[in-house]
Amino acid sequence: MILRRLSARHLRSILRPFFAAGWTADDVLHGLDHRPDGSAWTLTSDPSYVPGWIRYRLAPWTSAGLPARSPSQARAERRAAAAAAALQARQRRAAAMSTRAADPAAAAAAARAQLAASSPSALAAMQLRQARKARQVRRTAAAAATTQQREHGLLTSATEPEEVFQREVLDRHALPHTSETSPREPCLPLDDPAAVAAQRAWLVQMTAGRRKDGGGNR
Repeated sequence: MILRRLSARHLRSILRPFFAAGWTADDVLHGLDHRPDGSAWTLTSDPSYVPGWIRYRLAPWTSAGLPARSPSQARAERRAAAAAAALQARQRRAAAMSTRAADPAAAAAAARAQLAASSPSALAAMQLRQARKARQVRRTAAAAATTQQREHGLLTSATEPEEVFQREVLDRHALPHTSETSPREPCLPLDDPAAVAAQRAWLVQMTAGRRKDGGGNR
């Protein structure tokens, strides 16, 4: 209602610098009702001199005597900045996904480094996890070495020559002589094939004699 007290020609003359700077009619109305910080003007009474009132209300929207950005221009710039930031974020995500696909290990290491740099608690947690993992690796290696040693010992016992095993059995569990005429074990060199054959024959005789005596005592 206040602006209607001026003619259209007079109003255009006062607002010409703003329209030349890209202001719209809505921008002018917003500038007359609000300060640049968004606070609203209060109107206690109708102004007596409308041109001075217009210049006073729009003065905060000028810089060095020239109109500053209009409210619509500021909104457009904010929208453009938000769109550019969103585009950059999408590009970064796409690049990160491409890096993870090409080298997952490097991407994981970079993520851990970034997390450790931004959070001391996360760094402490990762260090604790690495220490536990190192202890587990050492325990696994020690268990594998022990198992290998045991398997090596069993393999050595399993592949021991039969002659040696028989001699050890006879030495540890000497078969009792069933009679005074039982043949004695030949005392021949242990590395001689004839000695091995003689020992086999003696073992067969000892076993056969034991079975015979055992049957006679029944």
